[in-house]
Amino acid sequence: NNIFFIRVDQSGSIIEGSERFFDGALSANNQSVDANVSASEDTGNAIIATRDGGFVLACTTLTTPNRGNGGKDILLIKIDTQGNMVWNKIIGGAGDETVNSIRETNDGGLLICGSNHVSGLSSMVVIKTNKNGELND
Repeated sequence: NNIFFIRVDQSGSIIEGSERFFDGALSANNQSVDANVSASEDTGNAIIATRDGGFVLACTTLTTPNRGNGGKDILLIKIDTQGNMVWNKIIGGAGDETVNSIRETNDGGLLICGSNHVSGLSSMVVIKTNKNGELND
């Protein structure tokens, strides 16, 4: 399972060559991947247009031996106006974290709303990052 992103023109037609596939494990080096190759189970859950003309994809990825913090983690993917990956970040702990919505804040950071499931207990989480998807103390 990969995360799929395409661009469309004003009439809703797909812009040829704009297709991008991202994988939680294989895209660690900020590259899109082949549509037929996947190293982790990923879902795209939310998207936000950023004031720089790009987007942030808010996703969920299943931890692999090569990447992740255990269970499901939140995967943030920043892409430019053409769909090329700028950065990606994993946020999560030993439980299952999923994302439901994302917003850009006035300072260019990200506000993420999701859920956390640990030891049979679920809770709602609200996470604030900086403009690079990093958590600040």
